[in-house]
Amino acid sequence: MSEYSQAPSVVDVCDALDALIAECHTHVVLVELNEGESANIEQLLAMPQHHALRRRILNARKQQVPVSEEKQRLWFLAYKCKLDVEGFLVEWLGCDFAAYCQITQDELGAKIQQLDVHEKRVWLWQYITQRHPEVALELRRRLPMPRPSTKDARHSPDFRSVYWFGQKYAFTANQAACVRLLWEAWENGTPELSAAALCESVELANDRLDLVFRKHPAWGEMIRPGHTKGSYRLSPPAAPGKSLENHG
Repeated sequence: MSEYSQAPSVVDVCDALDALIAECHTHVVLVELNEGESANIEQLLAMPQHHALRRRILNARKQQVPVSEEKQRLWFLAYKCKLDVEGFLVEWLGCDFAAYCQITQDELGAKIQQLDVHEKRVWLWQYITQRHPEVALELRRRLPMPRPSTKDARHSPDFRSVYWFGQKYAFTANQAACVRLLWEAWENGTPELSAAALCESVELANDRLDLVFRKHPAWGEMIRPGHTKGSYRLSPPAAPGKSLENHG
């Protein structure tokens, strides 16, 4: 899960969400939402920490730029994602929602900076990616995504020897050729490759990657299945944190 271990900061995620909501939001969106939802939105924007977001939205309304159905839908998804993020901030800051609503934008920024530890940024990015995939896709285009660190992951020139976050692995020639391709995809931020493409690229007789790495200790640890059927990826160990099930 390299995109989890190389997660953007909590501050950057919050700023990018605000920018996305403001960009997609016009008066048309509010009119088309039901009254109850519109009231919730206005209540959200009235909080002190959302004054900057409110200014952005008011400017967007003044411009009266036509908004496509796709933008309206994306705005609504981003708003739902923001509500989730706000819930986590309330929990992490150790206050109730009423107290959170009184925090000014500058104060909130300072508090987020203090809690923006690696564990929380990894957990939050994993949550957004899994529960709000369309929003995560849009945020990736806007966020400065950190490149994978080579400090805890390195390899020999031919990839026959690999140091992977505390584990040392040795590979055969065919295994090393597959690892090279997976490594290049991981560093490029596009970590998943199909087994068929990998085996074809290294001219293997079959497309069973599990047979190539049969009984190898890296299989299921360093190399794991991707999000789509038949795909695989390099998987740095996730930082310890809360499980998603605790935040249904």
